[in-house]
Amino acid sequence: PEGDRGSSYFILCKTHRAANAIKQLESFPDQLANVWTLAAPPVQQVIWHGLNQASNKCMEFSAIMSWVEYIALFCFWTVPTAFVGTLMSLENLRTNISWVPALLDSLGPAVESLLGTVLANLSLTIFNGMLPTLCLMLSKRGLHVSEGEVELNAFNNLFLFQFFYTFLGVSTSGTILQMLSDTV
Repeated sequence: PEGDRGSSYFILCKTHRAANAIKQLESFPDQLANVWTLAAPPVQQVIWHGLNQASNKCMEFSAIMSWVEYIALFCFWTVPTAFVGTLMSLENLRTNISWVPALLDSLGPAVESLLGTVLANLSLTIFNGMLPTLCLMLSKRGLHVSEGEVELNAFNNLFLFQFFYTFLGVSTSGTILQMLSDTV
């Protein structure tokens, strides 16, 4: 129609009766195949550029690119984590840094064992601390209607990443490291 501003609209109703009448539109899925109703977010959380028609045309490409980046992050997450973890192992520190053997010998075997345990998990803790920020950045690339949708998408991606990484990441990183050690 003339004066159309895009494909997304917020309808504000002054009464519950009017809101219920609009909500009943969902009862006619055949006539309104491309229409869905959602509760409007607070005005200060609306991402306005995600509502215009030009953004909707780019939405599919942006969503695909966001998923490609997310899958690439999942596939390559093990490499830097394992690399930094290997660099931080006591054996590597002992051989590559001249003052570490003297320090470890002076601290004793109990402290050396404790440091070995802490250093092995430190890189994983650092990388897992960065993961929520990375998931949020990837979620912001998608065109969402509100900040709540962005945060929900980031949380879903973080949960999926942690779930699959716990089961698949450990086995794939072990396999990758074994293959690298066999070639070297």
